[in-house]
Amino acid sequence: MSETTRKRIDQRELDVIVAAHEAYLKSPGRSEPANLSFFDLSGLRFDSHNLAEADFAGSSLEFASLRKAQLTAASFFAADLRMANLKGADLTGADLRGACLRGAVLTDAVLEHADLSGGSLMRHGGGSMGAKSVDLSGIVAERANFAGANLPRATLVRAELPTANLSRVQLAGANISEANIAGANLEGADLSGCDLTNANLQGAMLANVMWRGAKLAGADLRGAQLDPAAIKQADFSNALVLRTLDALEMTLDEILQAHARWAATDGKEGKQALLGCVDFNGKNFKGAILPAAIFESCMLKAANFSEASLAMADLSKADCRESQFVKADLRGANLKDSIFDDANLQEAHIEGLDIQGSVQQQRKAQLTNATFVRADLRGATLRDANLLDADFSGADLR
Repeated sequence: MSETTRKRIDQRELDVIVAAHEAYLKSPGRSEPANLSFFDLSGLRFDSHNLAEADFAGSSLEFASLRKAQLTAASFFAADLRMANLKGADLTGADLRGACLRGAVLTDAVLEHADLSGGSLMRHGGGSMGAKSVDLSGIVAERANFAGANLPRATLVRAELPTANLSRVQLAGANISEANIAGANLEGADLSGCDLTNANLQGAMLANVMWRGAKLAGADLRGAQLDPAAIKQADFSNALVLRTLDALEMTLDEILQAHARWAATDGKEGKQALLGCVDFNGKNFKGAILPAAIFESCMLKAANFSEASLAMADLSKADCRESQFVKADLRGANLKDSIFDDANLQEAHIEGLDIQGSVQQQRKAQLTNATFVRADLRGATLRDANLLDADFSGADLR
């Protein structure tokens, strides 16, 4: 996008245009809507102003601030919105064909029925601007509302869309690899031919989704609400999908008994609990003997592990929100990338474990990248634990 084709104005000039447009919206017959097409508006401020129906086609709005702006039915055809701040903006029915929103902030924004398909615009002096598909890579759009929006073949690589509303969205052929869509509503969305490689879809609502031809290698679908028919539409074999208790070879009581026997006999009898990617939400493990058990990538929300023996157990990437680990033995355990938000870990032992042998060693408890937001850790022991990048925001650490 060549800057020489755009007219640069300063904030004072822009404020005059915005005031005139807001006057037009109050009395439409007296003037015309703002025509800001092919302008250089980079870095300027539009916060909280009403620019519904305004024309920004072909303009540059890089790093512009449009927080809480009213932009319904506005035209951003082939506009450059890279790194723009659109937090809380209303873009209902906006024309964003061919636009570039790479790295833009769209948290709490509304884009219902917006058109984010491809498009190009002829530039003064020849050539064109725009793209065959909208670039939304790296956007931050937590809780954004895209319901009914049109995003075919869009680029959403590494986009942050947790808890966003993507219901009935047209995303056929889009590149959504490594994006975070955890907890989002994708009910009725068209994901046909999408690249969802390594995308995070944990806890997403995926009812009535079209999956045909989607690439799902490494996609995390733990806790997602999948239709049984979905499995027939795409290859989920390399995706991370939760197993149910019914799919296990033994009942939970049998698994616990076999593991306790395995631990008591140093592995000579019984069977180790290898329970990766299983839904154990709300299950009771109170007092269970589970040293070195594997719970990697399990759903353990509201589960009860109080007084359980989990020394050297693997709970990495597990969802342990609202769970009970009161007085649990987690010495030497692996809790990397796990979620313990709102969990109760009072008097838990999350410390290093001395391992006896020809040479005495210590195995540290690993909490790297784990979150303990608002968790209750009163009286817990974390001596010698690895807390690199762990999040204890709002936790009770008395």
